[in-house]
Amino acid sequence: MRVGLLTPLYILSAWILMVGYQMFTQISIATVIASLNSFLPNLSAWMISKLDTITFIHNFAWIFVLSSLIPSILLGKERSVTVHFIFCLTFTFVSAWIRDFILGLNSETPFNPVVSAAFLFYNLPVAVFYLCTPYIVMLLLDFHASKLRARRKEEMIKSIEITLSNNAINKGKLRNG
Repeated sequence: MRVGLLTPLYILSAWILMVGYQMFTQISIATVIASLNSFLPNLSAWMISKLDTITFIHNFAWIFVLSSLIPSILLGKERSVTVHFIFCLTFTFVSAWIRDFILGLNSETPFNPVVSAAFLFYNLPVAVFYLCTPYIVMLLLDFHASKLRARRKEEMIKSIEITLSNNAINKGKLRNG
């Protein structure tokens, strides 16, 4: 029930993020490169020569996080690979369509809030945070999963200890009884 109610919110968030990574990654990388150019010109020049690779890596990080996280939330952890693939493929096509639609709106209307938000990514802290976000999400998910595994292991050990203790008590009752 809860997932059913939150599904539209998850889909909207995924669409915004998938459209956003396509539009804002390039601006964010350019902002970082321009900032580095003043005190590390060699690094900046190297980054410019590798701009396509850097952009690909950051775009891939966004796609990896979104294609792992959103289907897990909406479809659950127990899903087939085919369903996951179809879901991610649909997201990719829809996000590309929405991106083209939004960019088309920019040419038809004087004010497009999504395209207008691009100016935020010319701010170095915002650009760096945006580029780091998918990696932060991955680390947080790994940390959460690690804590969850540790908690489950503790619960399993306690369950075994309780079972052994109950078995020892029952054996004692059988001897005394």
